[in-house]
Amino acid sequence: MTDSFNRLLGLTNPKTRQDTTRIVAFDLARGLAILGMFTAHMWVTPTNEMPEPPLGFLVGLTHGRSASLFALLAGVSLGIIRDSLYRSSSSDDPTLSLTALRRKTALRAVYLIGIAATLALFNERILLILDNYGIWFLAVIPLLSLRTRTLLWIGTCNLLVLVPLFHYLKYVPLPYLVTLALGITDYYFPVYLTYVLVGLVLWRLGWGRRRELARRCAKWGAVAAGVALSAGTLLDSWRLGRPSLAWLGMEAYNSVYLVPASPETGAVEYPDLNLLTPAHWQFWYNAYLYIAPHTDSTLEAVANLGWSVALVSVMLLAPSGLYRALSPVAALGSMALTAYSLHIVWHIFTWKFFGPIGLFPSYVLMIAVFLTLASLWRLRFRRGPLEALFHRISTPSAP
Repeated sequence: MTDSFNRLLGLTNPKTRQDTTRIVAFDLARGLAILGMFTAHMWVTPTNEMPEPPLGFLVGLTHGRSASLFALLAGVSLGIIRDSLYRSSSSDDPTLSLTALRRKTALRAVYLIGIAATLALFNERILLILDNYGIWFLAVIPLLSLRTRTLLWIGTCNLLVLVPLFHYLKYVPLPYLVTLALGITDYYFPVYLTYVLVGLVLWRLGWGRRRELARRCAKWGAVAAGVALSAGTLLDSWRLGRPSLAWLGMEAYNSVYLVPASPETGAVEYPDLNLLTPAHWQFWYNAYLYIAPHTDSTLEAVANLGWSVALVSVMLLAPSGLYRALSPVAALGSMALTAYSLHIVWHIFTWKFFGPIGLFPSYVLMIAVFLTLASLWRLRFRRGPLEALFHRISTPSAP
């Protein structure tokens, strides 16, 4: 039984709770993020609405936060791949492993964009994230050689300077491919690039190896998330004149604006808005302070970073018993790309044949099926199907 648990967790050395390429806590966190996306996409009422409280609170917790957790872990993965390439290199020259990392990152970006493009041919309802991941990976390639402090400065500038710029770009007519690449309609580029950079920085600092760092990250991550969510909720409650549930996604998104949304496009129109002479306080409030999921404000980004860092840190500090209890979730997280892609396909068929009324029953069944299949696959194979295909594509053949 112990050997089976170790194989589910991907352990070659159970005492260290890691092997040369995997750390169980990161797989667990990815598994939880996958389950969060399942919930956000498919736990709806028969009329395609979010459930009413108290179940709505649980569903609201997954909105926006699962995507930020994925992006943070993507940065961690870049650090792990760099270390693995350096160890396997026959040369002591670090620039060779950096070149290999850039090549592998570029290939991964193209691979993800290709999968997203294929899924988009049939998807009608879910905002796909894989193409955005590809863009973030391409953007991070020239940054991989920068010092840790420089990466943190870039992330800070993203949140303070580029966030309002990207909010403004929502009101500028741009080609569709440009808005898609920059995530202007779904996952804002500067916000999610910052998540990736923070994950890379934490790995460089020894996040997966130093328990004291994990303790500090758990503590200060929770503090940052608590302060940001509390401040955002208090501000929005003051604005509305009643308690706000915006942080759970249970307030109308456009309620932050006094200018009504366009009935044709659903977008809020500011004919006289520009960044030099802001005409509406609502724009700046939405860019910096609005706490609702997927608004990608600076305050929401801080809250998402805080809770994501805290969650992963708690997983790093967790006892072995919890790892074993959640081993099916870790197995799911070890093949996150496969699980995400298959859940889109599952959703497509459910939506096509049953509509919104079939989403919740299908969601319950999907969780049971995916956890079971992921566990069975993990007992036999090291990588998920799409992960194994990428490994074969990106790993040079031996001469």
